[in-house]
Amino acid sequence: MVVVRGQLRYPKAWPSEPAQAKGIDVAPAVDFVRLPCEGAYLDADDYAACRDHTDYTAI
Repeated sequence: MVVVRGQLRYPKAWPSEPAQAKGIDVAPAVDFVRLPCEGAYLDADDYAACRDHTDYTAI
């Protein structure tokens, strides 16, 4: 997955209207479809190797 940075767009009525990040949600959706088609995905062994085995419930 590629991280896509974009600037927030502040409407004239900000802060009563929230800022918007245009197009940021589209990039992960496109990657979600594209990457498996290109054979770039994690299998169970890759997932196990990426885990840090931290027990976050103990923190």
